[in-house]
Amino acid sequence: SADAAALSLDGVDDWVDITNGVGVIPSGNAPFTIGAWVNPDVHGDGTMTFWGHQAGNEANGFRLMSGGNVRPYFWGNDNDQSTGDISSDTSGPNGDGWHHLSVTFDGTIDNWYWNGAPLGTPFNTGGSVNVADANHRIGSRLDAEFFDGLIDEISIWGIALDEASIASGWNQPIDLGAPGVDQALIAYYNFENGLADSAPLGGSQDG
Repeated sequence: SADAAALSLDGVDDWVDITNGVGVIPSGNAPFTIGAWVNPDVHGDGTMTFWGHQAGNEANGFRLMSGGNVRPYFWGNDNDQSTGDISSDTSGPNGDGWHHLSVTFDGTIDNWYWNGAPLGTPFNTGGSVNVADANHRIGSRLDAEFFDGLIDEISIWGIALDEASIASGWNQPIDLGAPGVDQALIAYYNFENGLADSAPLGGSQDG
């Protein structure tokens, strides 16, 4: 459900299909940035966004991991970093349990950011990524790794935002009228209007 302007997921069988994803959200080895505010009830194996096929280098997954880690992956080429357990309701920059996570990919290198700051070191995928244009969703991969807690402000960009852009923008609402945003912002879910996509192209559906 979308509750109090955030998406609440039960960690058992909830997800959202991104029905406008095919042909729009970056696939192949196209660059992207994914960002989300998360307030997990459990820092376990919970997926924030996923698309592609569950086969080597054909998926794009963005998730929490058990043990206080985070992982973007292409079904391989995993970039695991540690945040520690962020499930406490008093953790985060505002002491309310919310954290901002984002990952960028320029076609070869991916980078993590946690609350606007770089997390770990750049990771080289070796140029073998070929993400399939299928199965776009929020809150799980295919029938597994269901997110447990709240997710908000999911953004998917068709460019790899630079460190300065993330540092200046992570804690600010996205200005949909700012120059270039209509060209770069592929999908944006702020859950102010249920499950609607607030980017220029829109559409989603409960799973």
